[in-house]
Amino acid sequence: MLIEGNIWQEDKHWVAAVPMLDALTQGSTRKQALTMIEDLLRVMAKEEINQRIRFKVVHDKAGHFTVKPSKIDYVPALILKRMRLKNEQTIQSVVDRLGEKSKNAYAAYEQGRHIPGLFKLQTLLHAIHPRTEMVLKIV
Repeated sequence: MLIEGNIWQEDKHWVAAVPMLDALTQGSTRKQALTMIEDLLRVMAKEEINQRIRFKVVHDKAGHFTVKPSKIDYVPALILKRMRLKNEQTIQSVVDRLGEKSKNAYAAYEQGRHIPGLFKLQTLLHAIHPRTEMVLKIV
């Protein structure tokens, strides 16, 4: 599983972004910006879902890059948590939209204790933000 990102030059700095995870950083050089995005995602995973995951830029072309996580099991948890925070939702509001009674079931997905299948992940993402769509791509 790879995560896509974008990179561009803005004034004298390079900006690297991973929109899916609402992550953005910059560096003085293209290489430094890509290293910074790897570090940012690692720190984000540790802070958001309490997991040590390494991220490595594995493909880089004009304007785009892909990042490979060392543990793909926790990527859905990180996506769910970041999307929920980005959309200013509480766990309770997501649970209410899902029509569930207990926060624990949803929280288990955000904490990486349960790994959702594709249909369940789409359902959870729609509960966070109804217009969210997943795009699958085989490279």
